[in-house]
Amino acid sequence: MIPKENGKFRPLGIANIYDRIAQQCVKNILEPILEAQFNPESFGFRKNRNAQECLSYIATSLQFNNEGHIYDCDLKNYFDTVKIDKVLDKLRINHNIHDLAFLKCVKRLMWIDLIQPKETYKGTGLRQGTILGPLLANVMLHDFELRLNEVNGFKRNNGREIIQNPNIFKNHSKNYKRGREFYFNWLGSRRVVKIVRYADDFILISKGKYDIYDAIMIFEDWCKENELEINQEKTKLITLNGETVLEFLGYKLKKTFSDKRGSFLISPKNQTRIWKETKKRLEWSLRNNNIDYFIIYIRGIFQYFNICTNLTWLISRIQLLLIKLRDRRRNKFGIKKEVGETIYFTIKGIKLDVWDMRKHSIKNTNDYMYEVNKLWYPNNERYKSLEWVKHFFENRVFTDRNSANVIYIPSLLNSRKKEPLLGTEYLTIPPQEIQIHHKVPLSRGGKDEYKNLILLSKTSHKLVHDKNLTLERLPAYINLKELNKLRKYCGFAKL
Repeated sequence: MIPKENGKFRPLGIANIYDRIAQQCVKNILEPILEAQFNPESFGFRKNRNAQECLSYIATSLQFNNEGHIYDCDLKNYFDTVKIDKVLDKLRINHNIHDLAFLKCVKRLMWIDLIQPKETYKGTGLRQGTILGPLLANVMLHDFELRLNEVNGFKRNNGREIIQNPNIFKNHSKNYKRGREFYFNWLGSRRVVKIVRYADDFILISKGKYDIYDAIMIFEDWCKENELEINQEKTKLITLNGETVLEFLGYKLKKTFSDKRGSFLISPKNQTRIWKETKKRLEWSLRNNNIDYFIIYIRGIFQYFNICTNLTWLISRIQLLLIKLRDRRRNKFGIKKEVGETIYFTIKGIKLDVWDMRKHSIKNTNDYMYEVNKLWYPNNERYKSLEWVKHFFENRVFTDRNSANVIYIPSLLNSRKKEPLLGTEYLTIPPQEIQIHHKVPLSRGGKDEYKNLILLSKTSHKLVHDKNLTLERLPAYINLKELNKLRKYCGFAKL
């Protein structure tokens, strides 16, 4: 039993080496199958996904919702109350895994309990600390995501259920029919409730008040079916406005009053506790002459909170504390203040430069930002080359007079992964924004052949053919070297 922040305890299950090897073998079989089917808006215990991406996905989603509602939910003792038989049912129903011997093996491998012996085990709990536990926990909550997506897609009774708009009255005959048809089309293209999940913590985002209430009722019914309990202490419904504060995964996200649309302030949830722990560890490291211990700790803080916008307060406090300790009791810790590119300290020959650590761990929030409103792919996934090419063909984006150049698109996409002037990957740009450019224009003797073609965005394409373009009018994010290279083929002077 390990202690939690609120004074309670959490059971941790550590399997022996043989069970861990067996669980890893089962995970190697299950994970590729499940990863292909999991929701792209699920970030917990999955490869190449982390809490920073989850939080920035939320911020990106909220940028397009000036008004709306957030349901911040937490399940009570989720890992300890999940029924393993229920999880196996989800594997059969949702993921088409019907091998009874394999499912029985999964069940036997989860017979790990700190309190009850094997003989009295009742098949409840996915102990944290096991290898299979987090994966099976995601399987359980994926079932709720599927149910929510059915409601979002309005597939109830195969679309035959009548959903009436209260603003349309039945006695208006033709107008009512036209209005209802328009309303159905609007509902079909609208995603009512968005779910963003990290393990058992998730939030629901919706613009509609009644839509979020419907989703909450669906979730409560789902919890009753699966014998799970909602933690009412941590669960809350937030109205999205200028004073909204969302606490999630140890972060605090707050809307600002900036002129920029959807501007957010991201900060650690409990700054006081972080500073107390940092101060305690720094003093311990100085007393025991082990400053490397503190460097490792503070680097971990910077790496986890690397998308926060206000970590300078922590650096300033550390520096003030070191200055106070240097000036106290004849500087018994051997602290020296040095000035270089930034202010840093040497403690008995060991350099401590928190600004340098912060600089190497920080990432721009834009590095994590997701494009959540892609018109060409409703599930908001990235790096789907076949889908991208399919939508490119559907949009029929042609340039000049010859549409036959479209056949070269897959080859052009494979030969170059990034748009040369913007520096962004092609697959993150909507296909309708991409155009085919002749390096040597047809008017200058260029031909419709693979070597003479390149994919450019609309913005880049205009810049290449702009005769009156000057360096002052050029956006800062454009690659000038590549632009000059393409403009040279068109007969334009170097910028």
